[in-house]
Amino acid sequence: MIGPLRCVLVLGLVLAIPSAALAQEAWVRVTSPNFTVITNARERDGRRIATQFERIRSAITGTFPWAKAQLDRPVVVLGARDEATMKRLVPRYWEPGSQVKPSSVLSTGPDTHFIALRVDVQGEDTPDQSPYQAAYWSYAALALETGFEVRMPLWFRNGLAGLLSNSIVRDNRVEFGRQFAPYIRMLNNEPRLKTTELMNITADSSYYREAISRQRFDAQSWAIAHYLLFGDGKPNAVALNRIVELIGQGRTSQDAIATVYGSVEAFEQGYLNYFRRPLLVYAVVETQISVAESAYTFERLAPATAQATEIGMHVAMGNAAGARTLISAAERQPPVAAAVFDAEGVLLDREDKDDEARLSYSKAADAASTSFYTLYRLAVLEWSASADAAALTRRQGLLTRAITANPRFGPAHSMLADTFLSARQYAEAIAPARSGVTLQPASVSARLVLARALWATDQRGDARGMALGARALADSDDERRQVQSVLDFFDRASQPTAGTGPAGSTSTAPSAAAAAPGRPAAATAAAAGTTAAPRMILDLRDAGPGETKVLGTFQEVECAAGAVALVIQADGRTLRATARQLNEVEFITFRSDTPGAVNCGRLPRPLRAVLTYRPNASPTPQSSGVAVAIELVPDDFVPGQ
Repeated sequence: MIGPLRCVLVLGLVLAIPSAALAQEAWVRVTSPNFTVITNARERDGRRIATQFERIRSAITGTFPWAKAQLDRPVVVLGARDEATMKRLVPRYWEPGSQVKPSSVLSTGPDTHFIALRVDVQGEDTPDQSPYQAAYWSYAALALETGFEVRMPLWFRNGLAGLLSNSIVRDNRVEFGRQFAPYIRMLNNEPRLKTTELMNITADSSYYREAISRQRFDAQSWAIAHYLLFGDGKPNAVALNRIVELIGQGRTSQDAIATVYGSVEAFEQGYLNYFRRPLLVYAVVETQISVAESAYTFERLAPATAQATEIGMHVAMGNAAGARTLISAAERQPPVAAAVFDAEGVLLDREDKDDEARLSYSKAADAASTSFYTLYRLAVLEWSASADAAALTRRQGLLTRAITANPRFGPAHSMLADTFLSARQYAEAIAPARSGVTLQPASVSARLVLARALWATDQRGDARGMALGARALADSDDERRQVQSVLDFFDRASQPTAGTGPAGSTSTAPSAAAAAPGRPAAATAAAAGTTAAPRMILDLRDAGPGETKVLGTFQEVECAAGAVALVIQADGRTLRATARQLNEVEFITFRSDTPGAVNCGRLPRPLRAVLTYRPNASPTPQSSGVAVAIELVPDDFVPGQ
């Protein structure tokens, strides 16, 4: 069902189809139902920014009811009152050689989605250009993906995110679907793919990884999304929502299009005819927000809280040096806020300093930290295959606190269920295991935890069905191995003389062959009763013409408007291999502890990796070259062995 929209026609182009300083300032915090705005501008600016994002969210959920827009971590908007503040928050864009000085940036940390934006550019929007287009694109992509239990087709996600990104918020309405000049120029002047070809493009496709063709892909995906929503000459999401339903049932994009439009060819002809018209349509959504702007909570931040916020932003943006400087300053002025220890723990965690990270997280927990990630990671780092009753009780307490702090973080639910299974509290494991799957429907490990809990409570048919569902979702050799381990146990346990788990010990429930999300790899091996495999020669990707390979440590992904950079530490130097989007880079893993997803920001922990890139003729601090591939290798990997 589409929300209350008004149709607006506009003349379009006929397409030819072929720092420490923060703590010294007055900062305020405004909290709306779904966003937190922290700003050094006026209180009314903070309230206005919160309302803008609430209305963008309302436009998304009102127009696309399948988009739940329930993210697994909070969204914090840092409203910089001017360019000088923005420079302090994201300093690398003002370094020599940087050609982009963005008015908005989204960066994802392990416990927060941060959006930094300039409050003073609000008045600079034009009828066809939002000043916050980059931030809206990133937020829209995150919000849309929450509505899919299967992998969202790339053309569909990018097309709708592009459609929503150029939104203008006016009073109680949002205008979206306006023509976006960069896409229009691309469609006018560049060749296009056939619709079937476009829908077959994945993040691994060379067409998507190349910068220019990626721009064509985004422009054409935007055009198709525009036709899906406005093809009748007025806003109508019926066809689009039906396609979502079919894709959710496992149908391919082509099958879904053919079901709704008769054939892909008919759809393509309709879309081409639509863009030959001299008029383009956009929508005006009359948005409703649940809480009046005047009722948002407001508080003036203490200097230490403002400083902790800046530290968190620097951590999310990968500015380790800036974060450490502020952490050191904060630690010299006790009492130290729990948020400072939170940030310190994340930095140490990413450097693979488990003992030091565990100490910082423990200090934060003792200081009454409200960071769900701190509590979750402390439980992970304290995990032991031989945990006694006291250790299991402590782990349950940490995970319960994490879930209370953020009920939408699925891995904490799954790990709590796994902990109950370890304590042989099988009935107690069911509820958090189900929550873990509900919150992470595409997670193989979450489904395996639930399968084990169901088996342990004698719901064996459901357990096998859940494991088979996990097998259908598995898209790596490691995930398939984990699933098969659990299924093998089910088969053996179903035999009259069987009853041993994957580790060979008698058990009512299969052991944790598939670890709870985030469990250290060493702990996973111990839980499964396995021994280290002999060293193997890895089948690494061959370097192509003009490509260079380097072995180092994959640290983070830096994201900005229209660009990402993979940060690699190698031979005492920092390499930044850039791409227009993360999905342009080929990701290959030979590790069993690979994260389920790689997003903007610091990795949960640095990973040994081989980077393939095309070096720039004149490297700059912002770009050493164009990223081609990242291959995650074992920590003990030695080239040539």
